[in-house]
Amino acid sequence: MGGMLLQGVALGLLLLLHGFGWWALSMGLLGLGTALVYPTLLATIADVAHPDWRASAVGVYRLWRDSGYAIGALLAGVLADLFGVPWAIGVIGAVTFLSGVVASGVMRETLPARRESLRSTRYDLQKKTGDTR
Repeated sequence: MGGMLLQGVALGLLLLLHGFGWWALSMGLLGLGTALVYPTLLATIADVAHPDWRASAVGVYRLWRDSGYAIGALLAGVLADLFGVPWAIGVIGAVTFLSGVVASGVMRETLPARRESLRSTRYDLQKKTGDTR
């Protein structure tokens, strides 16, 4: 999820910053975000899928992911033609960032030890701050 947020921020920086050095930095951040996203999304699918249908689940995920490349490219081209390249980049960055926000709110840790660690950390913070939410 952090990778998707980083990708969205990096795309947004392309619109805000000017010059080769800043764009190179933005592209470096975009590459880092992509490196964070790619293996974790595949691992997430493999983690939650039953071993009997894990290969099929990964295949279906890859079908939709790869379809998104084609559909996304077509939609970005339409946006660029209608509103200009900066708008297309901005929309793509916003959608990517929003995907990270949604994933952060919807997805839960599936590894029991990690999930318990997150709970105890949250409990410790609540005790320290007096927050009972």
